[in-house]
Amino acid sequence: MQMEKEQILAQQLNAVIGIGEALSGAALGLDALFSRIVPEISKLLNAERTSLFLIDHASNEIWSKVAQGSEDKEIRLAIGSGIAGWVALHHEAVTSEAPYSDSRFNTDFDSFSGFKTKNIIAVPVLDKHGKATAVLQVLNLKECTEQSMGLLKTIAAQTYYTIENAHLGQKLVDKNHDLEMARNQANKRRDELDLLFNFEKEINTVNDLDHVLKKIIEQTCTHLKSDAGSILLLEDKSGQLYFRGTLGNKGEELKQIRIDLGQGIVGWVAEHAKPLIVNAPQDDPRHDNDLALQLSYPVKAAIAVPLFWDNQVIGAIEVMNPQKNAGQKKLYSLEDGRLLTLIAGQIARTVSVTLNRQKHFDTERLATVGHMLAGVAHDLRNPMTVISAFAQLLRQEENNEKRLDMSNSILHQIDEMTSMIGDLLTYAQGKHELSKMLFRVEDLGAELEKVLAIQCLPREIALKVETFGESALSDLSKTKRIIYNLARNAIEVLKHGEALNITLDACDEELLIKVNDTGPGISTEVQERMFTPFMSAGKEHGVGLGLAIVKRFVQDHQGKISVESTLGAGTTFEVRLPKQGSTLTN
Repeated sequence: MQMEKEQILAQQLNAVIGIGEALSGAALGLDALFSRIVPEISKLLNAERTSLFLIDHASNEIWSKVAQGSEDKEIRLAIGSGIAGWVALHHEAVTSEAPYSDSRFNTDFDSFSGFKTKNIIAVPVLDKHGKATAVLQVLNLKECTEQSMGLLKTIAAQTYYTIENAHLGQKLVDKNHDLEMARNQANKRRDELDLLFNFEKEINTVNDLDHVLKKIIEQTCTHLKSDAGSILLLEDKSGQLYFRGTLGNKGEELKQIRIDLGQGIVGWVAEHAKPLIVNAPQDDPRHDNDLALQLSYPVKAAIAVPLFWDNQVIGAIEVMNPQKNAGQKKLYSLEDGRLLTLIAGQIARTVSVTLNRQKHFDTERLATVGHMLAGVAHDLRNPMTVISAFAQLLRQEENNEKRLDMSNSILHQIDEMTSMIGDLLTYAQGKHELSKMLFRVEDLGAELEKVLAIQCLPREIALKVETFGESALSDLSKTKRIIYNLARNAIEVLKHGEALNITLDACDEELLIKVNDTGPGISTEVQERMFTPFMSAGKEHGVGLGLAIVKRFVQDHQGKISVESTLGAGTTFEVRLPKQGSTLTN
């Protein structure tokens, strides 16, 4: 018996220590108050259950938390209801050893829980002004004595300060929780801004639409922790959606598929111009299960947003199958939908700007190809004139050696024509190439003299070609066309007996070309516009492309061209082609 009493005293002493420790740490918040102090009171008073009811004067209720399974459940009672409510209303302690005979006792809880209340002690927790702030209620004490009431009152006297501290602690806990939520939201917004900024950099630095869309869908799926995603564009002719950017192991198969408006989740989004979040596709009639089966790719959850540009739907973006979070299925949220809508806006702008840029580029290239075609047609007249002259001479020439030489000259001019057509085809493919090669200046001079002599012969124009230096580096075909165009322009305006002088001077840094004539000269007004396409003056059959072609070829070499002319005293064109410079311009 003595040993049993000692054990009870030891248990009560430990409970007092536990209550003291709990009271000193109650500033941690209200949850700590319920979970740490209340159980220790039951141990101290050798009771089955203890409850702490806090008084909510704003709602005129008392409330507490009770364990229900693995969670705590909040219960609320009107002030005055039950013995605890009566104590809260009257600010008086109550001892009830026969609660079922006490009119103040509420039997509903016992009926609901199956608990049998045998006795009750309840005391108010008063503030320094004597106003009740809480009620401590102990059930089924082993001995319901005055000593037990005294102990509970002593604890209640200390509990007021603990509750006040707990309220302050709870405010701090709530504030810290709010700060943590705000920090998480700020981090999330920062990550979203970083994502959008990365998209903007990708858009501004890359002209390849497929590359940009692939990067966007990859980063979008990474950010939304999704296994797959697609960007689909609306095809004007068919009115169907086609896959332009994809992520997932079915990407290549998807590119071969067309989706009708209204078909599947993404088709519905494009048709109705509304975003859609589907976290249970199997229960949603808008989900196209046949397409999922065709691709052997089950869709567990999906979110899709339309792409708008100029108030019209031009496509849609869809991401699917969010990755599990801590072993639990993750669902798409409205926040995910908001972010995907922002991304869709950037995608729509990118698609529209890139496609319009491509259309503009194609239009410009077609116009340039047209001008170049006109230029080639213009330049073809030079070799054709030479071929015609040699053909006429060939018909009259009986010497076999000379006939062979004339035939070779004709073949050479045909090669020149083939080269011009090759330049045109290369340019039509979007490239503007320079095929630089090292050649002997003396050989070029000899060829020029031979070809131009045929054209100068009818009017007995005095032709002189001089060369200086060993070799030069340039695009030989284009260099010839520069000289031929300048020389042909001079020949067409020179009169009988006037002179055409051509000088080729090669040094380490550049090739200097001078084409001088003793013709009528060029007025200042014409000189200001002479390199403009379709500008012609002084020639009966001129189309105004020769000098424009010359300037373009000089610019391709990163060279310079200048002219000096005096009316009645002749004209000199000077061209400088540097050895260094770009060899390819797209």
